[in-house]
Amino acid sequence: GTTAITNPKTSNLTLNEVTPLGTNIQAVGNYTDASKPGANASLSQPLYIFTWNAAARTRRQANLNFGNAKVQFDSDVLSIRAQARSFYYSVMLGEESIKVEDRKVRSSHKLLDITQALVDAGKSAPVETMRAKINTQDDERQLMNATVTRDKAISTAKNYIHFPLDEPLHFISQMQFRQFPQTLNRLVEYALEHSPQLKTLHRDQELALLATQQTKETTRPNISLNSTYGYNQLQGSVTRDWTLGGGASWLFFDSFVTADNVRIAKMNQFVADLNLDNAERTLRVNVKNSYLDVKNDEKQIIDFQSSREPARHNVDVLRLRFQNGLERLIDVFDAETS
Repeated sequence: GTTAITNPKTSNLTLNEVTPLGTNIQAVGNYTDASKPGANASLSQPLYIFTWNAAARTRRQANLNFGNAKVQFDSDVLSIRAQARSFYYSVMLGEESIKVEDRKVRSSHKLLDITQALVDAGKSAPVETMRAKINTQDDERQLMNATVTRDKAISTAKNYIHFPLDEPLHFISQMQFRQFPQTLNRLVEYALEHSPQLKTLHRDQELALLATQQTKETTRPNISLNSTYGYNQLQGSVTRDWTLGGGASWLFFDSFVTADNVRIAKMNQFVADLNLDNAERTLRVNVKNSYLDVKNDEKQIIDFQSSREPARHNVDVLRLRFQNGLERLIDVFDAETS
């Protein structure tokens, strides 16, 4: 007999695309040894008479979900910055507390030495020495507590930024006081416009509306316009075919499942509205409370600045009175501590 060897060559290219208008386009191009260039295409266009554009709705849902993810990311970045600043300020506050407690300890030791000398000279009662020792021990204990608090703040800051705990880290920025110039109404307006939570809740409202639309479409008629086109070349002959038609599908009855789902979707819409209203009200309250705290702190800082000079003057007066034998030495050191 004879041996027949065949080596067919086939190439295909397939395209499936859904446009923003919901048009579904399918096209297939082929090329074979037997059938020369050929193509087949079909097109289906939904007619939005009883339903909404499902393709546009899907795109809109994707954009809303992406917006929520981006807002959440920006919120997390802002939270990281705020927490880092808070940890840094805790270290700065610990450093200043150590300086204050160290000055108090040095004053207490000086007071103890002078008191002991006065007791040895017979000018003070021995109980004054015990009182000075107790005061010195209290100040040393407070210095130790301040040191531990500062070290803990440094460890927390290192851990937050994933810095090696056994390597030194220098904190060189200094805190400065500047009054907060913004008004309460401006803060509230800014918060309502830029709050990540409110942006997310607004998108949740729209997502709930789109979900309600999608649920309602289950039992509504779906009407579409369909068209096909084919072109094939085989052994010198060319065939072309084209069809145009339409289609309709309608889930007439589903035991009220869709009706129940619609009620659930509307309840979700109602919950989304409530969440937004509650978030706006809570945001206004939080901004107002934060603003009051800031202004209260500013007032205390300003009052402290105005009372610091009289306190220093009081120290000078007590020193002069002590030098003239009118005040006790411990009163001078108490004034310095204050």
